[in-house]
Amino acid sequence: MDTESVISQIQNVLPKYTEAFTDVLNVQELTCNNLLVTVKTATNHNLINGEYVNIKGAYCLNEISEISLNGNWAEITCVDSHDLTEGWQESVYITGFTNQALNGNYKLLSVDSSKKFIIEIIGKTVNDLAGNLFLNEDRVGYNGRFPVATVGDKTFTYQLSSTLPPASGQIKVLTKIRFSGTIDIDEAVKAYTSQSSDKFWGFVVGEDSVGSKNKQNFTDSVSRYEAGQEFKQDIVEPFNIYIFIPTITSHAARKECDNAKKIIRKCLFKTLLGVKFDSGFSQNKTTGVTYVSDGVLGYKETFYIHRFSFETISIVTRKDIIEPDDTFAFRNFEISYQNNKSNVILNINGEPNY
Repeated sequence: MDTESVISQIQNVLPKYTEAFTDVLNVQELTCNNLLVTVKTATNHNLINGEYVNIKGAYCLNEISEISLNGNWAEITCVDSHDLTEGWQESVYITGFTNQALNGNYKLLSVDSSKKFIIEIIGKTVNDLAGNLFLNEDRVGYNGRFPVATVGDKTFTYQLSSTLPPASGQIKVLTKIRFSGTIDIDEAVKAYTSQSSDKFWGFVVGEDSVGSKNKQNFTDSVSRYEAGQEFKQDIVEPFNIYIFIPTITSHAARKECDNAKKIIRKCLFKTLLGVKFDSGFSQNKTTGVTYVSDGVLGYKETFYIHRFSFETISIVTRKDIIEPDDTFAFRNFEISYQNNKSNVILNINGEPNY
């Protein structure tokens, strides 16, 4: 596993859960022609060709053809197949009510078919539900991380991999994600203090890998391998993430520490836990990333540093170690067997049966 893979995972996923580490542009218009998406921003985007951005908040609009109210729940029928799975989504987002105050999230009770589902809707009448309604779906496609092609100061384009319905919502462009990597914490501090210290930054630092101790080993060694044994060893690969939080308007960094533990920790968990990286060995993937610990690293008056520790495991097997001595295929064999009781010697000659 390498540090670059961790940084890439964070840049791709973390902006979905927090905007603290990015610059944010509001979108005035997002349109799609075949597979080309055109985005118009409210202010100058200051992007260059090939630069990566994260798109957030773009929902596919699926028109609702029928809504049947039954007490405190309603059955919804869509024109096109929805992308809902019972037990996966907890709520759905519906817009288009004549009474705009009703636009919003509704608890998803069940999914009956590819076009029908049931929501909880309490204390409403049929007349309350009037309007041109749409199910807003956060499908894979519009949202994510993309390289852009600039068209003007406020316009850029990016490519989709498949066609999608029209998009709507409070769409945002997240740029200039402030997450990098260094070889140690000292270099991270240098990098952070060399610029304006009024923004959140994160740095990934890989730590020393260690061979996991074999608990069945009766010596002081980490592990032991003898001829005739199947080779397998786990390599524990820890890494730290250092979060730099500005404290210009704070005292003693108590609020920043709480922010790291309550908010940033949750966002990092949603981004990293369970991810399997390339191990570089015959078993291509590491085990899923797990949490180790987190805590205060330091407070420098203008900024606070919080450390998060994670680890994953690479597995080394026989295919990754030294090749055996030169060997040859069986061409023929000879066996002599003597029966002690009858004193008869049996000789067998033959070739392998491939």
